[in-house]
Order: sequence, then C-alpha cells, then structure tokens
Amino acid sequence: MFSRSVGASSSFLRHYDEAPTLLNSQPQICAIGADGEQVGDLQVQRFYPEYRRDRFIQGALTIEGKVGNWDLTYAGAYLDRRDYQLTDNTDYAEAYDSLYQSQGGLAGYFYYRDAAGNTLDPRYLGIGTNHFKKMSQEIRVTSPSTERFRIVAGAFYQRQSNLIHQDYQIAGLAPDLSVNGMPNSLWLTQQYRLDKDYAMFGEASFDVAPKLTLTAGARAFIYDNSLVGFFGFGRNPAADASGIPYTARPYNGGGSSGTGVAGCFLTNGRTLKEMVDAGQNPVPFAPAAVAGSPCTNLAIFSGTGVVPRRTQGQGVTYKLNATWKPSDQLMLYATWSRGFRPGGINRRGDVRDYAADFLTNYEIGWKTTLLNGMLRFNGAAYQQNWNTFQFSFIGSNSLTIIQNGPNARIRGVEMDANLIAGPLTLTAAGAYTDARLTNDLCRAVACSGNPLDLLAPSGTRLPITPQFKINGTARYTVPLGSAKGYVQAVVAHQSSASSDLRVDKAAALGRLQAYTTGNLALGAEFTNYNVEIFVQNLWDERGQISRYQDCGICDTRLYIVPIMPRTIGIRAGAKF
Repeated sequence: MFSRSVGASSSFLRHYDEAPTLLNSQPQICAIGADGEQVGDLQVQRFYPEYRRDRFIQGALTIEGKVGNWDLTYAGAYLDRRDYQLTDNTDYAEAYDSLYQSQGGLAGYFYYRDAAGNTLDPRYLGIGTNHFKKMSQEIRVTSPSTERFRIVAGAFYQRQSNLIHQDYQIAGLAPDLSVNGMPNSLWLTQQYRLDKDYAMFGEASFDVAPKLTLTAGARAFIYDNSLVGFFGFGRNPAADASGIPYTARPYNGGGSSGTGVAGCFLTNGRTLKEMVDAGQNPVPFAPAAVAGSPCTNLAIFSGTGVVPRRTQGQGVTYKLNATWKPSDQLMLYATWSRGFRPGGINRRGDVRDYAADFLTNYEIGWKTTLLNGMLRFNGAAYQQNWNTFQFSFIGSNSLTIIQNGPNARIRGVEMDANLIAGPLTLTAAGAYTDARLTNDLCRAVACSGNPLDLLAPSGTRLPITPQFKINGTARYTVPLGSAKGYVQAVVAHQSSASSDLRVDKAAALGRLQAYTTGNLALGAEFTNYNVEIFVQNLWDERGQISRYQDCGICDTRLYIVPIMPRTIGIRAGAKF
C-alpha cells in the first residue's frame, strides 16, 4: 500500500525544524530566473560554489529475553551526525533589490559597505553546520500470544539535540556593520535545541469469539522542548551625538534597529534596545548561552542569567480496534485512533511558540486471500480530522516559521492487489485522497474577519498531496540453472497538486504537474548473491516534487525540485 501522508507546508513531511534525514542524496534542482526563463534542464544559477559534507555514526541494540512465559524486549538507538555546507544565498540580494526598488534597491535601502564606506558586491555566502544527536530507549513486555487475553506494555524515552550554526556573509562587510565580533557576517543564527519525549504505553487484546478480537490501547506522553541562543544582525557599537554606545547609525548592514544584538539580554535583565532607547548607558551583556554567539536574545532572563525558552505538554492518545475473520481468506477491521505532534519554539525568538497538533483517524478495511492463495486483495477507507495543524512557511528574513493553522479533514480510499500466475506476478495499488481545510487559514491564528488577513478559505485543498496515485508492477521469473532470473516493469502515475497552502503564494509558485514514470529491471538471484541491471525513470519524465522560492516575501526566482532523472545502473548484493 501507499504510505499515507498529507501536508500543510511546502515539504509536507513530519516537521522537525533542524533535524536532517538520513538520506545522503538529494534531488536535482532546476531554476527559473527572475525574468521567468528557465536557466536549463536540471540546472541552477549560482554565484558561489556550493559544498556539503555529511558524516554520521549510527548504532542500534535490541535485547530479547523472557520473564516466565512473557517476552521482554529492550530496543535502543543512537545517532551522532555532523554536517557542514556552503550555500549561495545571492537570491536574497536579488529579491530584496527588486522588492525595495522604490528606495533605490539594495544600495539605497541596506548598508552593504566596507570599512571605508564603499558599496560592496552584495552576493551572500551561507556557512552552515549542524551537530545533531538522537538517543532513544524503549522497553516492553508482551504476554503469550496463545492466550485469549493478551497485553503489550512498555515505556519510551527519546532525547534529540541540535547545535545550529548559520552564518550569512558578505565579503568585506565593515566590522561595525557585521555581527559583533564576526567581520563579514551580516546575519548569524547560533542556537542549541533540546527535545525530550517520555511515554508509557499499553495495549490489550481480547478474543471475544474465535473469529472476533477487540483491542484497546493508550499512550501517555510528556514532551519538553527547549531552544536558546542568538539570531539576527549585529549592532554598531559606536555612539551618536548623545555619547551612548550602540546608538550610531547605520545600526548594521541590514539597517535593523531591533533584530539581533539589539534584543540581547544584559546583566540587569533588560535588553540593549530597551536601555539605549531610554537614553541610558547599557550595562554589560549577560554571558552568551551558546558558544560562538555574541550574546543571547532567544531565551528567558531568570534571576541573574538567561535560561532556554521551553514549551512543555502532556496528554494521552488512544486506539480502539475490532478485527473479524469470518474465514481464513477474509479479515475485516475497524480502527479509531488518535495521534499528535509535540509543540515547539520558533528559531526566530520574536515569533510565538506553536502548540501540539492532533490527528484523529477513523478507518475500516479488509484483507483477502483468494483463488487458493493466488490473489491477494486489500483495501481501506478512512477519514482523518487534523486539529490546529502545524503550518510552516518562510517568513521575514527568510526564516522558517511554524504556527498553528486551522483544522483540516482528510478522506481517502486505498487498495492493492497481487496476483501470482505461475512465473508471472502482477501487482497494482491505488489511492484517492481528498484533503481540505475545514476552517479559514489567516495570517494570525485567530481570523479577524478582515478579507486581507485571509490566506486560504475553508475548502482549500492541502498542498503537495495528489488526489490520485496509482502504480502497477509486472514481474516474470524463469529458472537459470541454479539461479532464478527475472524481468520486471513498473509504471506509476500521480495527479497534480498545489505547491502551497496559501492561495496567493500557490498561484505565484504554480502547480505541481501530474506525471507518469516507468522503471525496468533485469536480474538474477543466486543462493548467496544477486545482480541486476536497471533503468529508473525510463522516459526521463520531469515529475515535480516541490516548487519554492528562497525569499519568503518575494515572488522572483523560482526553484523546482524534480524527481530523479533517467538513471541506468547495475546493482549487486551478497548474503553472508
């Protein structure tokens, strides 16, 4: 069956703001320039060379044993990942130059100057590192599966941390216009994120009759997420005519009077901006909470120092299931369940935190085995109610912002079938998804009634999620001496989808077009090894995964992330 997923952001995947995935490869990206012309098939326009290095250590441990006739299982995992990347962020300069044309563009609105006052080349270079760690521990006990009444119970703990460094530089930027103590740095994000999850869970199943089983489960959870550090511009330390430090203009390369060092906490608990705006000489900065930052503006001042901002929550989610097997060839089931995602803290400290969101699932389905095992046919129909879902978008200063949106409703049907006819195996799967808002999406969490605040009306389809997906596979197997040879063909199709939930932004980005792809493979399987020649994306289709712009408030340069282009290769494997 298809993996069931819907989206409310440009990526639609489960959001963890700084945690990278374990995929080392990424799709090619093609770009459409500011003049609307595509720069070339599978090409991008860059003004600085880009680079990425990604290294990680990952381990897992499972211990299984018995206590009496009960099964006892421990599962632990650990990941330590470091990545380093250089990115060209000149799109920001191009976009802001266009946005502020009425003020003379970049040269008239910003202060990209060297120490002598000369206007600089405005190309941006982004230097980013993440040091991400994840550790999880779970222990569970399971009663004998042969009993009429069965129990699974356990506890879970997870700790995730990320040391985030994002330094956006303009070569030659004057020290007084840079982030304090970091010449050339226009903007710095230096933060430490820590997320902790605790849970206890249990599930009980009871065979009401030989062919009818009822199951009930619950999961009690606690989440404790924190974020601390610095984000923003520097602050010119010189004085104006008042003689008060940090009052000279321009304040920084961005000309911002409030973002960055201006918002940092001092040893008296006030911020730099509060003191200089009141005409007072500022006291020293509180010590930086995260090494490598000039001071701390993303935190809470408590007593004599700063402490991380935290968001916490707890609750219980439930599951009910009924399974009926009228025969050995047919199983029917019905499920009601509820899940959640924890709330969190935005990396931009002047934006409110976001709360947990919850999804309630209603599902009925069937699993069948027919024609003496030759045919398998499964399916399900479901409805999901998604309450105050977490909605992510690119906001001011092109930082990702997460806020709670309205409610959404997802209805769908999915089916798959598998037929084995001697050496030929045919497989088909399809899914229909109708995912829509059930309330208006507005600029603020609560809609004001002002039409200008409306981003998407009730009934708008959720983005990225195609309404239809279908695929089919044919595999023919023949004996080749001691080996088993095969030829396989796969065809997949999905319908078009919106690129963004916000109606105006979706129109600017354009829709993700429908596409159909095909794969071929020819191979052989031996006792201890296998080899395969394959062609993926046979006719080199340019299916689109996403469309986006680097500048959140601009509609200039468009990027399209396509599926993998036609790829021809050989795979080989061995069993030990």
